[in-house]
This record gives sequence, structure tokens and C-alpha cells, in this order.
Amino acid sequence: MLLTWRQKNKMDKIRTTSKVTGERIKKYLEEGKRFDGRTPEEFRELTIEKNVSVKAEGSVRVKLGKTEVIVGVKMAPSEPYADSPDKGNLMVTAEMLPLSSPRFESGPPKIEAIEWARVTDRGLRESGFVDFEKLCIKEGEKVLIVEDVVTTGGSVKEVIELMEEKKADIIGISSIIDRSSGNADFKYQFKPLLRVDIKSYKANECELCRKGIPVTRPGSRT
Repeated sequence: MLLTWRQKNKMDKIRTTSKVTGERIKKYLEEGKRFDGRTPEEFRELTIEKNVSVKAEGSVRVKLGKTEVIVGVKMAPSEPYADSPDKGNLMVTAEMLPLSSPRFESGPPKIEAIEWARVTDRGLRESGFVDFEKLCIKEGEKVLIVEDVVTTGGSVKEVIELMEEKKADIIGISSIIDRSSGNADFKYQFKPLLRVDIKSYKANECELCRKGIPVTRPGSRT
């Protein structure tokens, strides 16, 4: 009997592989074969695709044979935990979507998803791959704030406020494009790579308004 999962606190409910399938697997192993025709030493085809999500700072889709996993990394400022005041935080969650397998059900995370997230979290922490101390802004630490596009400067000002609360040493601000027409005032030296002057019009002078074309608000805040 091949056990695939034991539900937590439910010792009488065990997912198992049927006897027929188990015997077939054993026979194939003895003959050096697999169900998909691969040899025992042959890996499944591996493909990795980066930047698959526009809502995550980093994302990747990994396909190993018919198994597909999508991983997204979100970043946000937060306070360190009380028991590790000099380290950044890590939260790992896992979702098993019903569309991906008839074994997965909709609703709150089941024990499989919870365990998957716990093991991933432990693996990241114990590997030392992420230096959590470097995720913290320390008092007096030099900080350069970089934005992609500055329109009103609202996002940059929020970061400045957070850095000032941490008593960091803000050495400057930069952006790829500055389209604020010189109206963004950050109190610190600001050097964009490119300045773009965007004309503004009064409502009665706007050609788009006269044509009845809806006006869209620039920037990431609406």
C-alpha cells in the first residue's frame, strides 16, 4: 500500500493508492519503466517563465512535466516582529486551485496547502538564502529612494515619511521619468534620468473636453 497523505488529526482517513495501481507501479519499477515512457533516471521536461504576474514585484511559472506552479513575491513596508526587531518579515501562503486538480476543493485552505506553505517557509529560513537582517532599515543607514515614474510624487513622499520615522539617512531621490513639470517637492536632492513636460489645460481650453472624450487621471493613484 502506498500512502500519499495523512490528514491531520484524522488517523482513520488516509488517502491511498489502490492495490491495482500499486501493483502496476511495482511492476513498472521492476522493469525500469514509468507510466509516461521515461526511464527511471530521466527527468521530466522543465520550463521556467519569469514575470508572469503584473501584481507581484517578482513572479515565475515553473512547469515540470504536467505539474505547474506559479509563485509571486509581494513586498510591503511593515514593522518587525517583537521577537526579532532587527529582521524583516516573511509570510508564505499556498493555494491549490480546484481548476488544477479534482482533488482540490474551493474554500478555506486545507491541511495540504497549510503544510505546503509551512514547509516552504521553513526551507527558505533554514537555507539562509534570504538575509532577513538586510530587509530592515536601521537608524543612520544610507537610503536612496528610486521610483519609476514621478507624476505627483505621492508614493515617494510616503516612502520618505517611513524612512524619516526610521531615522534613516536619505541621500537622494531618483526616477526613470519625471513628468511632474517641476511640481514634485521632496525636500531632498531629486535627479531623474528623463524629464518630460506634460501640458495642462483649463477645462474650457481642453480639446479633449470639447470633444467629450473622458479625462483620465495620470499616475498610479486614482
